[in-house]
This record gives sequence, C-alpha cells and structure tokens, in this order.
Amino acid sequence: MVMGYDVLKKWIRRYEDSQCIPVSIRLSEVYQNEEYEAKCKSDYLQTRNADFIEVGEVPYVISFSFRHDYLPMWGLYGDKGKGVCLKFALSELQSLTSSLPGLVNYCGRTNLEGFKNTMEFMYGCYMRELKDMEVPVETKIRELATICLTTAPFVKHKDYQYEKEYRFVFYNWYNQRKISMPSHKTSIYKILPYIEVAIPVKALQGIIIGPDVNFDVMKHVVRKELEECRLNAGMVTKSRISYRNN
Repeated sequence: MVMGYDVLKKWIRRYEDSQCIPVSIRLSEVYQNEEYEAKCKSDYLQTRNADFIEVGEVPYVISFSFRHDYLPMWGLYGDKGKGVCLKFALSELQSLTSSLPGLVNYCGRTNLEGFKNTMEFMYGCYMRELKDMEVPVETKIRELATICLTTAPFVKHKDYQYEKEYRFVFYNWYNQRKISMPSHKTSIYKILPYIEVAIPVKALQGIIIGPDVNFDVMKHVVRKELEECRLNAGMVTKSRISYRNN
C-alpha cells in the first residue's frame, strides 16, 4: 500500500500536466505543501485506517499466481519446497462476486504504464463529481485516500513480476452482504487480521506435492483428505522441479 501511494503521487502530477487540469482542483496540490503531504499520508496509512476498519472498508486480499510449479515460488511461498500447490480454475473463482479481481500491476518507481488505465478511470470519476472549481484540501485528501484504497492493492514492485500474480480484493462497500468481522492470526512479530472467504470446491483442479517432499508418503495423506471431501483423489501430482535444499 505504501508503494502504491508513492507510485500514485508521481502518476497524478504527470497526468494533471498532460491534461492541463486547473491548479485549483488538482489533487497533486496536496503534495505541494509538506504539511499537507504528511497529513494525507498519515490520514490514509494511520488515522483513516481506524475509520476504514470501523465501516469495514479495509481491503482484504487473496493472492493467486499463474506460476503453478515454479522454483522461486516454491522457495518463497511453498515452505521451501516442502508444501503443496493448489491449482484452481480462474473461471470458477470469478464467482467470488463480492470482490474486485484483477492482475497485479508491476511498477517500478518510474515505470507507471501498468498503473495508467486504472488511475485515469479513478481520476476521471473525481473530475466528473466536481461541483465547483475550488476544492477544499480535506476533499482532496479524501479523494486521494479513495483512489489509494481502490488501486494500491493491485500494485507491486517490478522485481516481483515473475510471480504473475492475480488478486481478489474484498471491501465491504463492494459487498451487499457485508464481510464478516476479521479474525486474527500470528505471524513473525505481527498479529494479522484476516477474513474467511469460501472458495467453491469445484474450483479446485489439482494439487501439486512440493519438490522437497517424499511424494509416495505425502500422496496417500492428501488423497485420503480428498476422498473424505468427496473430491477426485487422482488430481494429486508430483512437482516437476528438480530440487535441492542446500
């Protein structure tokens, strides 16, 4: 989210210049004053977080990848080759209608092309809602926070583009049934909030056993679990990666 904010800051200034938007309504005016910029960033990343949590507008993200049997992914996310990879059909995941789905935009600090279309749309919404040519700083800050909230979850640094990530982002304001109150889990030095989302069973297309696991032992465990859930036990396969953990 912080990187999304920084990318946004550069993009907005460039876009406003190219469109000759009047200075009095430019969102980038918030950034021309260090005090306002600090307030804007603080409002979004700290103060406004409390408000978002209160009304359920904090984004929650489910991350998938088109790299289903890929050595760097096993190293980073698959317990160093000792885990499993769950393969899902994207068409079946589209039934998660309470979310905004989309590919991650891999942007460097200067390369904003992957961000462009989304940001043009969001800024255009802001422009269409204007009623006058004098916009209070507080309004600009609110608009910036809304743009960040909607777009920043889909931004990642270009160094991670090998992941080919696809995300579903959940907001309460996008979900008529309202998402449940978050539960919490522990991570290294952190307590992380999360929400439970039901993924359709029919979306599961296969399970790949990690390359650093005894496949013959693990496949029996996984297949038993699948049979108990009345799923096809034949969907279990072994990673094709030739893996060494030293």
